[in-house]
This record gives sequence, structure tokens and C-alpha cells, in this order.
Amino acid sequence: MPQAPVITAPLLYLLIGSLLYFIGTILVTIACNVPLNDALAAVDPSSAEAGRVWTNYLKNWTTWNHVRTIAALAAAASFIVAICRASSSVDDLAESGTSSPTMSATLPDKPEDWPRQFEQRLNAGDLDALITLYEPEAHFVNKSGKTLGGRDAI
Repeated sequence: MPQAPVITAPLLYLLIGSLLYFIGTILVTIACNVPLNDALAAVDPSSAEAGRVWTNYLKNWTTWNHVRTIAALAAAASFIVAICRASSSVDDLAESGTSSPTMSATLPDKPEDWPRQFEQRLNAGDLDALITLYEPEAHFVNKSGKTLGGRDAI
């Protein structure tokens, strides 16, 4: 039976930031600011109606611009928290309490470094260090075809 995806704190903050940015900046711009710009552009500046349109434009456009600004700042803060949470979980993983010399080595920065570190840890017989290369909820299929889920099972 397939397992439900695990939503981690960094992923949650990334999702919140994405929604804030999309709804609070892009959709507000499309639905609120652009129609106000179009309405203002359509008015003859010398007409009697121009003063009323300008007053309405200034009040409403400024309000929606503040909404966009606050949403963009909140989205940026959420992205920063996601990055900090993700990097702190990697730091916690590297300092998880084993005295293994290989364990204290950093995790690979680039995907192409992963096989080399896997090989080094496997050849050193350091299974504790080897398992840190896997995500906490990783799945592994052994030779017999059995799927193992999570670091403890792997």
C-alpha cells in the first residue's frame, strides 16, 4: 500500500511562501491593480470625470499595492524560514550523536558527489554514516524485491 507523502516543515514553509507570492502579488496585480490602471488610462485628463477617477485610483491602487508589498515580504520570510529549516535538518543529521569519523564528514553538496561518498562509507564499513545519505523516509528495494521504508528499516 503506498504511503502518503510526508510534509516536512521546510516543504510547508515553501508551500506557504509560494501561495503568498502567487495570490498576494500576481493575482492581486491582475485582478486589482491592472484594472485600475486601465480605467485611469481610459479617462480624458481634461474631463470632469478625471478628478473622481484619479481619487478612486489613488486610494484603491495604493491599498492594493500595500497588500502586494506585505504579501511579497511575507513570502520572502517564508522562503527564508524554509531554507533555514532545511539546512538545520541537514546539520542535525550530520551531528546525530555517533562518534563515527565518517559520520562527521559533510553530506554531498552536489548530486554527482553522492556515489563517491556512498562508496567511501560502504567500503569503510560505516553503516551509520552510510544511512545518513538517505532521506529519513527513503524507500529501498532489496535484491528480493522487498521495499523497505525509512532509515531504520533500510
